[in-house]
Amino acid sequence: MNRRPILLFSAAVMSAHVVAQPLPTMPPPGYDQPGRYPAGTVQWNVSYYSSVAGSNLTMHVYLPPNYNTNQKYAVIYCYQGIGVGADTIFASWNVYANVVADNLIGEGKIKPVIIVALDDQFAGTWSDVAGMTLNDAIPFVESRYSTYGDAAHRGIYGYSWGGGYAFNVGCANLDTFQHLAPSSAAPNKAADSTLFPNGGAEAKQKTENLANRMRYSRQPIQRKRSRP
Repeated sequence: MNRRPILLFSAAVMSAHVVAQPLPTMPPPGYDQPGRYPAGTVQWNVSYYSSVAGSNLTMHVYLPPNYNTNQKYAVIYCYQGIGVGADTIFASWNVYANVVADNLIGEGKIKPVIIVALDDQFAGTWSDVAGMTLNDAIPFVESRYSTYGDAAHRGIYGYSWGGGYAFNVGCANLDTFQHLAPSSAAPNKAADSTLFPNGGAEAKQKTENLANRMRYSRQPIQRKRSRP
């Protein structure tokens, strides 16, 4: 029986520090069930031009309930696992980022947030994900949506292959992303000596547990999902 634990970035489930902090609580029943609170909107297949790809790419964008252009929002950039599409960030049972975000927002545990699912395999397994994210996706998102546009309000989540990219892109660009939450990173992850030179001094200085930025309460939030 295959059980696949998933760490959901939008719930601020992992410390961005070099040494992960243990979070003792498990999610309550129904945390990933739709219909409990007002739902946000997923904009599927939003087209944008990528100078890295030399063509248009697509992203999927979650806007929280009552999204208001007069309000600023933090943004979470997400990468999928190998061999599947970016839509699995929202459409697959192992993440359901939009549903969990709806419930956490409805419960008052996190602030409304924009979640962007990027295709980390737009040009094959070893795509230039960093270039696509930094040069194309972020400028597009920040020109189209109402965002803070600073490192303190940007983060990266990824699972499996996407978890490796979350490490690689995030740790190499700590002035762009203050919040990192890789989950079950695959072997595409760079060596720790590359990601955390000098004992991770820069990461310790510049990163922050996403929970401290997003939550209303002071309780740590952990969101996992297992399915037989």
